[in-house]
Amino acid sequence: MATAMCARESTAGGQLGGIWVVLCDPEHDVRARVRSAIERDPMLHLVGESGIWRECETHLDTLLPDLLIVRSNLLPFDWSRRVEDDLFSPVVITLRERRPQLLGLLPGNDLTLPAEPEAIRKFLNKAVMDIYDRKVKQLLDLVSRYVDGSGALHSYPSVIAVERDGQSTDLATEAILSITAARKCVSIESTSGRFLLREPIHQLAARLDPSIFLRIHRSIIINCRYIDSSASLEGKCQIVLKDGSKHPVGPNHRGVVAGILESER
Repeated sequence: MATAMCARESTAGGQLGGIWVVLCDPEHDVRARVRSAIERDPMLHLVGESGIWRECETHLDTLLPDLLIVRSNLLPFDWSRRVEDDLFSPVVITLRERRPQLLGLLPGNDLTLPAEPEAIRKFLNKAVMDIYDRKVKQLLDLVSRYVDGSGALHSYPSVIAVERDGQSTDLATEAILSITAARKCVSIESTSGRFLLREPIHQLAARLDPSIFLRIHRSIIINCRYIDSSASLEGKCQIVLKDGSKHPVGPNHRGVVAGILESER
C-alpha cells in the first residue's frame, strides 16, 4: 500500500497535500456521486475507495486519512470508543438511507441518501472546517508536549516495554530502526527483529528523543542514526535505512529529510 501511495503522489506531481479522503459504501452509484463532489474540490483527495468495511479498514490503517465517508451500517459499533481522545482519528461523515437509524453515532454528520450534489458539498465543507479545527488542536497538543518535555529534567527512556509472540520484553530504543502505525498500536522494526507496542504512534513519538527519532510520514517514525545517506530519496518519495528497508516520506516532511541527508554527506 505504501508503494501504491508513492505512485499516486508521483502521478500528482509529487504533491498530494490537502485533505485525504477514504470513501466506503456498498453501492457503486452512491460512491460515484460522492466521488464526483470530492473531485470538484481541489482541497480534497480521494486516496481510498471500497465497498466493504474490511478493505476500508486497510485504507484507514495504511493511509491515515483526514476524512472518512462511510455508510452508517458499516461503521463498527465500537468506533466511538476506538477513536476516543485520539486527535489523529479521521473526521467522519456517515451515509444513511432515508429511514430512522439506531446508530446515532455522529449527530449532525449523517448525510441522508439519496443526496443531491449541493447537500454533499455542504457536508464536505463542514467536514473541512472540522478537520482544520482538529489540526489546530493537534498542533497545540504537540506544542504542549514539546514544552512539557523541554522543561522536564528526566531524560528520554533508553528502554521501552514491547511485545513479541505474546511475550513482553524490553527493547533498547537505540536498536529501533523504524516505527509504523497500525490503528492504536505500532509495529517496531529493530536490529533484534519486529515487535508490537500497544500505544498510538503520536503518544510514542512524544516519549522518544526528537534529536534521534524523526517522523517522516503521518504513520512512520525512523531512527536518524540508521539512515543510509549514500542512498538518495527515490523520486523524493522514499528514504532508505542501513538495513535496506525503504519508507515513504510524506510531502510535508520531505524538506526536513532532504536537509538531514545533505548534512550527512
